[in-house]
Amino acid sequence: MTRDVRQFTTIGDLIKQPRKTIKPPAYPWQQLALEVIERLRVPNFKRSAIFKVCQQFPESTIRQALIDTQELCEGGNRWQYFFKILSNYHKK
Repeated sequence: MTRDVRQFTTIGDLIKQPRKTIKPPAYPWQQLALEVIERLRVPNFKRSAIFKVCQQFPESTIRQALIDTQELCEGGNRWQYFFKILSNYHKK
């Protein structure tokens, strides 16, 4: 494991070094979309679609579709099955 270790001459140098901050999502549906992307290992070209459905559908519907996908889809592209389940919920 290699790390980028910089030599500091004083503690002041260490304190002055800028820190990387991770900006939290602005809306709860964005955090939900990130969770879905992580759990289903969604490829880059479909991530925007995940954000779109998380914005359109209620959180309860997205979570239920995620649970159903994890239970029913054993292999393959789980994200495709997720969209299939969501389309069935939309028809109801």
